[in-house]
Amino acid sequence: MLRRSGVLCLAAPLVMSKMAQAAACWGSAKDVAKPATSQGVVAFRGSCYNIIYDEKSGPQNMGRLLVHPFGPPETSDVAECLDQVNRLATEQVIKKDIVVLLDFSDFVWPSPVAAYRSFFPVIRERLPTAELRDKTQAFAIVQRESFWVRSIVDAMLLMTQPETAPIFAKDQREACERLRERFERPQLATL
Repeated sequence: MLRRSGVLCLAAPLVMSKMAQAAACWGSAKDVAKPATSQGVVAFRGSCYNIIYDEKSGPQNMGRLLVHPFGPPETSDVAECLDQVNRLATEQVIKKDIVVLLDFSDFVWPSPVAAYRSFFPVIRERLPTAELRDKTQAFAIVQRESFWVRSIVDAMLLMTQPETAPIFAKDQREACERLRERFERPQLATL
């Protein structure tokens, strides 16, 4: 482990396995065999989340921030995860435009009542920082389909007020493809 300006850099199995899985979307998996710090990769592992920032793995030479919560979280886990994401931007680890991939596929969602009572106040207190909003060019949400899960995600989107429309996908591969497609399409000229 290496600590760089308060941000934990891991060249451990977490980075290797998650980056190998995520790199399949953006490039060859052999690229992740290099030490994590030499590739501009920063990773955090909490008790119920993984965060991986790779400055070279987004579409069109953008960085990519993967936030992957898993298991049944406590409010302190949610707060810690959101604080770490915001730290990446405020401590200027993220220095260029990024895409964000939020993978909720392994997350054990609380009941809607618990989400509204416990998690939403924590999220409201830790909305994305201006630095993070400025750098985020697109984001995708990976989730299992369910009416109440979608309603929780919709409520979170209303709180965070993203500047771009989210992409919804069933797995990371689909999310990566759809993010790439968003930047490959020619933009309509404004009159």
